[in-house]
Amino acid sequence: MVRYAQAPAGTGAADAPAALRLLAAGTVLFLLLAALLLHGLAPRHGSISPATTGRAYEPAGLPLAARGPISMALGRDASSYRVRRASGRSAVARNVSQRLSAGFSSSGVRLRSGELSAMLRLQAVGYGTSMSTVGRVAPTVKSNRVLYSHGPLSEWYVNGPLGLEQGFTFLRRPSGPARAALTISLAVSGAVRLAGATHRNGVVIDGPGGRSLRYGDLFVTDAHGRVLPSRLDLSGSRILLHADTRGASFPVRVDPLVQQAPKVTASDEEGTGMLGYSLALSRDGSTALIGGPGDNGATGAAWVFTQSEGVWSQQGPKLTGGEAGAKGSEPCNEETEVCSFGRTVALSGDGNTALIGAPREAAPCPRGGAECARQGAAWVFTRGTDSKWTVQAKLTGGTEETLEGRFGHSVALSADGTTALVGAPSNANGVGSAWVFTRTESGWAQQGPRLRGGGEVAGNAHLGGSVSLSGDGNTALVGAPGDNGYAGAAWAFSRTGSTWTQEGPKLTGGQESGEGHFGFSTALSGDGATALVGGREDNSRAGAAWAFTLSGPKWVQQGPKLTAGPEGTPEGELGSSVALSGDGNLALIGAEHDTAWLGAAWEFSRSGSSWNRRPEKLVSPEEDGKSWFGTSVAISADASVALIGAPHDGARTGAAWPYRLASPPPPPPPPPPAPAVTSITPTSGPAAGGTQVTIKGAGFLAGATVKIGSEATAVNVVSETELTATTAASPAGSKEVVVSDERGTSSAGPAYTYIAPSSSSELSEPEEGPEPFSELGGSEVLGIAAALLPPPKLALTGNVVPAGGVVLVKLPGSKTFVALTNARQLPFGTIIDATHGRVAITTAAANGHLQTIVLYEGEFKITQSHNGVVLATLMGGNFSVCPTAAERAHTARATISRASRKHTVRKLWAEGHGSYSTKGNYAAGAVLGTRWLTVDTCGGTLIRVSTDRVSVTDLVNHHHVTVKAGHTYLAKAPG
Repeated sequence: MVRYAQAPAGTGAADAPAALRLLAAGTVLFLLLAALLLHGLAPRHGSISPATTGRAYEPAGLPLAARGPISMALGRDASSYRVRRASGRSAVARNVSQRLSAGFSSSGVRLRSGELSAMLRLQAVGYGTSMSTVGRVAPTVKSNRVLYSHGPLSEWYVNGPLGLEQGFTFLRRPSGPARAALTISLAVSGAVRLAGATHRNGVVIDGPGGRSLRYGDLFVTDAHGRVLPSRLDLSGSRILLHADTRGASFPVRVDPLVQQAPKVTASDEEGTGMLGYSLALSRDGSTALIGGPGDNGATGAAWVFTQSEGVWSQQGPKLTGGEAGAKGSEPCNEETEVCSFGRTVALSGDGNTALIGAPREAAPCPRGGAECARQGAAWVFTRGTDSKWTVQAKLTGGTEETLEGRFGHSVALSADGTTALVGAPSNANGVGSAWVFTRTESGWAQQGPRLRGGGEVAGNAHLGGSVSLSGDGNTALVGAPGDNGYAGAAWAFSRTGSTWTQEGPKLTGGQESGEGHFGFSTALSGDGATALVGGREDNSRAGAAWAFTLSGPKWVQQGPKLTAGPEGTPEGELGSSVALSGDGNLALIGAEHDTAWLGAAWEFSRSGSSWNRRPEKLVSPEEDGKSWFGTSVAISADASVALIGAPHDGARTGAAWPYRLASPPPPPPPPPPAPAVTSITPTSGPAAGGTQVTIKGAGFLAGATVKIGSEATAVNVVSETELTATTAASPAGSKEVVVSDERGTSSAGPAYTYIAPSSSSELSEPEEGPEPFSELGGSEVLGIAAALLPPPKLALTGNVVPAGGVVLVKLPGSKTFVALTNARQLPFGTIIDATHGRVAITTAAANGHLQTIVLYEGEFKITQSHNGVVLATLMGGNFSVCPTAAERAHTARATISRASRKHTVRKLWAEGHGSYSTKGNYAAGAVLGTRWLTVDTCGGTLIRVSTDRVSVTDLVNHHHVTVKAGHTYLAKAPG
């Protein structure tokens, strides 16, 4: 906040606004009030209170504009707030009330609070996006004030009990579009994070060890004392202060404040209320319920607080049981147990339903007469749309063995606030029980009989010493710290319909040392699959906690017990309180007696099945005596906010501290895998290159490159699992297919075979063989590589490359076969005889891409339709040896010797990918994969698939089937 009544360092009295002169008359009154507050003589009247030495200082009751002058005046007169010179031109200030120190240098201001260390530096000023960088200057010091002079802009700091006040004075309007907001950019660096609050309320600077600083209370005025609209924003690691200076008279002052994140206290607490003995948070951490069972002479109370942009405020008056005799008829030993209203509290997920236990609530004794103390009760409160809280019901455990049962010693609520679980650990002479209640249209009703644990070991088990519920209310966890001679145990129960049954055997703590009181505290994750159980007496009261996970119907301990480690102290009683986030991956465990009962808390995070302790323990930022910090802990379900109670703070007045837990971020996900190649189609082609191949696998990214011996061209990434490429020229032989992209390079995968051109000896023809190939084209030069041929034309020409053996071709209209010795472009309608050879044919697809297939061991006619489908129709063969239709029907007798129906007349192998089909007499096979055989027999057409699959059309019955690798299909000849 800008203190418009305060003249900043470096300015004269003439610059002070009229409001300062008006305020001077009341300065003495304010100083007296502040002195009373500092010495603890004034009543507490604020909901959020930074501390001074020995007693809480309450700023909330002071006007916003008055806080600066009061803090400045008190700091000026107290030597502890004076700024002192350090080495060089730097300076140091300590703020005892805020447990905050500041170092001033030309690099900026270094703020320290415990383990928190943050550098704050003025970076730029201006209007809107028209910002000017501010240079570095050395500070000047006077009393409790520090000044950085940037010409017409003064940056100043004042140290006082309310915090470190920062201010900016603009003597004249900066350059830039005045219609935009005047903006100040502050860079924040260090091992901290900026969170939460914006606008007037401020920004929270979170650091290690649970330490936080609050930067806020922004206040802006002009030369006439007029308050100007202002706000705070966050932009990455920058804090932006905005002010609307339209119509303002300069100088203009911009004035925020840096404070220790304040503790939460109540405004209407009576006596030593022990606020913070119990805690609960709503799902998003915006509503808190805090119990104080010592309030009003141990009658007890509870308070509701709400958070708005990092600032906690009390909502309405305190909640009480409102019943006569709530104190009971005998005292409660507060050193070991607190039994009044507010001992335990629970809150629904939306924060609109509260459950508050009072285990010492009195009830009429049997046969009349005096009241019997410690029967106990629990109250249900609900919050209306007007934010007012009203009592909805008072729950009791009935009459069966409930007298002196301390019903309400522990309470829990489901997330929707319709299921309540209440423990009574002294029920049935100390055996203990728990009760379930559900909310109906007419009120609250007990659901089923009380919950009792099977397998208790004789003695005072005190079942119900702690209770927890899952988010849906269908899983309950009930602690019994007295079981088995105070070794302790816990029982899980599950609900089906309205029936509760025990879930597996009781839970006990592995590696427990001595009488651990396992079950003293419990917590469940939202889904009820993770449990956390505290045993504060373990290992001679060092304490511990245990995590469990649900595996089928059984609970299994997850890892070793959780301990405080070297940071803990003997008899610290870790496990005094426990809390879990909604997903069960974050745990908070209190140790109320750590460091001679100052108290502490530890944060654990789960990674996989391991729990990791954060090295720094959380401690009270403002110790005020033996505070028992960690008596209670709570985490919002979304893990955004934590609350830790210290009921003995301030001589048992009590307080609670909000935290933003700063667990290490989860480990980054593993990098995506490098590409992997699983198949290539076709698997071979001419050494001259020019074959389009389809590569399948995983992890293909745009920009991928392909090597098949040498660098492939025309790489097209179709998807992450498929790409196409065209082979380049390469020496003959088998080459590995390698795909590389920004994720890495594929490992060993399938190979592609480059086939050398046929030698002249391989192509030698019989004495009366076919005509020389030169006669086919006249002027074309023999031996042109396929890669140098012109592109094939759709439905007109294809590029044909001999790939081995003897290949013969017969052009349309010709009656003679000639030898094919080099790559050539041939017209469709050409008949190719590869009965004793192999040929690769590249054609244009309908989409303009190229496609290649290899055909061999057959004679065929090659054609292509305008839709891009290339058809290889089987040719040749002698069908005269096959039986006639009459002979096949056995209606006539063959007069000459005939072959069997399975006799192979002709065949053709095909290997490739694209729009290709082979056709026999009675069936056609269209490529869906890589390699298949088409055979015309006397009895029909057989298609056998070796790799992947082929779409087969039966030309007799016109059926369509898909044949997979390893299978065949026979289209039988008719008749």
